[in-house]
Formats: sequence, C-alpha cells, structure tokens
Amino acid sequence: MRISWTLTGWQRLLVSLSAGWALFVVAAAAREGVSAALHSWLYVYEVSGADSLGLFPKLAGDRLAIVFGLPILLLWLVAGSLTWIVDGFALRCAAPLVRTGRLQDVLALIQVLALDEHAHRSVNGLDTELQGLPRSSASWAALAAEHPEFFRLHESAEHGVSLVARHVLPKNEQGKRELPPDFTGKLLGLAVDLHDRQLKRASAWEVSIPLLVAVIAGVGTLIGIALKP
Repeated sequence: MRISWTLTGWQRLLVSLSAGWALFVVAAAAREGVSAALHSWLYVYEVSGADSLGLFPKLAGDRLAIVFGLPILLLWLVAGSLTWIVDGFALRCAAPLVRTGRLQDVLALIQVLALDEHAHRSVNGLDTELQGLPRSSASWAALAAEHPEFFRLHESAEHGVSLVARHVLPKNEQGKRELPPDFTGKLLGLAVDLHDRQLKRASAWEVSIPLLVAVIAGVGTLIGIALKP
C-alpha cells in the first residue's frame, strides 16, 4: 500500500511554525542574545563534583524539553481541535435533512407528488397545494433540487417537479403513472431513516467536546506549572 505524504496548506503552516519555534528554542539555549529571559530560565546553578560552589550554569534538560515540546503539542492540539470542530459544522451543513423544518417539507412534498393525480407538478401548483413556501428552502423547486434522491427537477418545463420513482414508471391503461399503494409509505419511511442517520453522523463529533476542553485545560495547566520559576 502506498502512503501519501502530501500536506495541506494548513499542515504546512503548522509544520513551519513548529520548526520555527524549535529553532528559536535551540538558538535561545545556545546564545543569550536571542532571548535573555528564556536563556536564563533554561540554565540552572547546581552544585556538583566539577562545580562545588555552583558558579557555572548548566542547561536543564527537563526545562528544555518542556519549553521545546509543550508549545508545539498545544499548537497541534488546538489546530486539530479547530479543524475537527469546523469539519463537524461542515458535516452538518452537508446533511440537508437535518436542517430545521427540512424533514417535514420533504415528507409533505413526497405525499403530494406520490398521491396526486398528476405525476408532474408546477412550482405554482405546489405553492397552492401546500399552502405556501417550504420552511427550509426558498421554493419547492429548490427543495427538490437539493434532494435528487427523491425528486426530479426539470427547470425549463412548466410542470417540472416530480418524484424520481413515479417519473420512471410506465403509464397504465388510463395513461397515468401511479405508484403501488404501499410505495408511498416506504418513501416516507426512507426519508425519516435518512434524516436519523444524517443527524446521528452530524452530531457524533459533539459528544467529545467536553473531553476535548478538559484535555486542552489540562495541557494549559501543565504548561503553567512547568513555567513557574
């Protein structure tokens, strides 16, 4: 299996910031002129066999590891969390059936197009039949266009809105396209099932938000403790 190492623009930015911070810390540890405050914090005076009076500062490895690694870890954690949250909202936006009032509008439109004498309806006819515009879209035509899994929209036709299932049915002896009696119920059940699945998938990321906040707070606390003189 081939592994792709291609990075997105945001990932390249994070790598650049992480590398920049790492170089800054190393430079500050090597030369006091880069950052006197950080340089002095990284060095401690300890009494040892070679320095019995503790006159010569020594680089503290634990402090270097903390100031080197924790900010980078926190940066990636925050960036990953924000990306995860944004993706969660994007997933919700990409699930049209979870919009407020959308399921009710879809169920109403399915019933009209499935049970009406005419298989194809005009937008004005739908406005009259359903007594107004849908609550979740600008028009019934726009609603149909957003749900090609149920509806067919022929924008240039006067009567251009229809159910996909009913549109492809052959005409009976009376020249009409009629669905089997139980098929409308199956379509309504399918719409409800799709709504429940989209809602579950779009809301799954929200369950971990308290845990994420606790992890970020914990990391921040550790950084604060580590940076105390």
